[in-house]
Order: sequence, then C-alpha cells, then structure tokens
Amino acid sequence: QAAGTDVASTVRTLHAVTVEQGAGGFPAPAAAAPLLAIDVVGDGFLRHMVRILVGTLVQVGVGRLPPAAIGAIVASRMREHAGPTAPPQGLFLVAVDY
Repeated sequence: QAAGTDVASTVRTLHAVTVEQGAGGFPAPAAAAPLLAIDVVGDGFLRHMVRILVGTLVQVGVGRLPPAAIGAIVASRMREHAGPTAPPQGLFLVAVDY
C-alpha cells in the first residue's frame, strides 16, 4: 500500500497523451500564450499525476527539457526527475469511463 493513502498499487498505465494548440476552439487573448488541450487517457491516476505530467510537458515546450527526456523520466520512477506540478487553474476533468 502506498504511504498515506488507501491505494494498493501506484502502477498506472497511460494509454494516450495528446497535445493540441487552440484548446476547444477558443482563441487565446492577444497578450496571452496560446491555449493548449492536453488529453491524458489511462487506467487510473494518482494524486497530482496529471498535473505533474502537464508541468513536465511545459518544461519540454519551453525548451528546458528535450522531448526524449519524457520516456527516461517515466522509466526512472523518480518524482524529482519530473517537472514542477502544474497549478490546478485551467485543468479540468472531461470524462470518466468504466
């Protein structure tokens, strides 16, 4: 069991991660950065898991990490290798399928 939780296993499988510019067809305000839609599909998620993934993808997008680093970060299973946790503002759950 994971420390401090009632989760029996921390192993999760990501089936797809997609990034699209111009999220939801809504243009960003002129002075703002372009909107992005990041869709994450998996068999389950841990606390802050998607926010950490998004924060790491932002690091790739701004050039602080090479795209190839993502696979190595996931394989390392070490949180400290990932990017910062993205703030919750702007992130929302679209669907839960069983």
